[in-house]
Amino acid sequence: MSTQSVVKWVFWLCVITLIMNGFLYLGLRKPELLISLYSAAGLGLITGFAMLMTRKKG
Repeated sequence: MSTQSVVKWVFWLCVITLIMNGFLYLGLRKPELLISLYSAAGLGLITGFAMLMTRKKG
């Protein structure tokens, strides 16, 4: 499995986690869920940047 495909799967996992935690936060309004939203967004940004870097390299 190539690096590009692994990073792509991690990125999609972050997007799905961000969406699901967003719906949970909208429904429950618990401030504890904001931590998971921030972490999913941060990891998504990092993997998005990694996707750009691996695409230019390969």
